[in-house]
Amino acid sequence: MPNGIADSAFYWTFASPAGDQWTGVTVADEPYAELGQIFSSPYGPEYGTYTITNVFDYGMETGHQEGVTWVSSYFDPITGGVYEPYYYSQGLPGTLSGLGTEVDYVLVDGGWNDFGQGGYLLA
Repeated sequence: MPNGIADSAFYWTFASPAGDQWTGVTVADEPYAELGQIFSSPYGPEYGTYTITNVFDYGMETGHQEGVTWVSSYFDPITGGVYEPYYYSQGLPGTLSGLGTEVDYVLVDGGWNDFGQGGYLLA
């Protein structure tokens, strides 16, 4: 819904203590986060942290729902591989509710594994 506040794209990386990492972008109002800002998982820092790696100010509303989030890559420390998440490959977001609520799937060793939710799910 339009709210009169310009949107920005907030690029981020999530890192779990187990070594799993995923990257993505969240669209939200401009004051959402600053470059370099670190957020703990909603389940606590022992699940991992999000780091804002880039911010792109659109300077206007984009028409995207606030908090729409795409997860663009997943690193699995066990296989050492970087995988493209399923929803992302289909052009779909992993959530409409912002960081800590994203979920997507990766095909690792012949099986689909879910991951996300601020490190609560690891593939």
